[in-house]
Amino acid sequence: MINFGNVTQLGYLCDDIEAAMQAWSENSGVGPFTWYKDLTLDMVYKGSPSSVDMHVAIAYRGDMQIELIQQVNDAPSPYKAYFDTKQMGLHHIAFMVDDMDDALAQLRDHKFEITATIDNGDAGRYAYYEDPALDGVIYELLSVNDGMKAYWDSLRVDAEKWDGKPSVTVLG
Repeated sequence: MINFGNVTQLGYLCDDIEAAMQAWSENSGVGPFTWYKDLTLDMVYKGSPSSVDMHVAIAYRGDMQIELIQQVNDAPSPYKAYFDTKQMGLHHIAFMVDDMDDALAQLRDHKFEITATIDNGDAGRYAYYEDPALDGVIYELLSVNDGMKAYWDSLRVDAEKWDGKPSVTVLG
């Protein structure tokens, strides 16, 4: 059995990120959001390089990070098949790991399929994988440096102080 600890993030696909941020804020009390607008994410997806254009927004509810993802190009990615079939909603659950190389080795030893790897330099390393015993369940590993952890902690604190009014900080 592999145990990467607590789930730290829930990732959701949406076809209109602005409407999704508003709905999450108003209906679920999630916010304030930080929107990474017009982001390009380079990855290796199923063994081939891919460059995904997307919008990403993150916010917190308690200790849980909520990530909203809208892919805006047709590049192969862990998200594209869902967008092609209009399957919006929960896409993945994520775990924070300190050592990505060790975590990937554990996955390979247990025969998990690693579908995508992302090396964003200072922003961290990420990987998507699937459990062959749970058809359609996608997981993500997050490995970020201390600066990114501190930044996410500051967003969590902002959420604790948030007044509940729709609020979006746009970056990018």
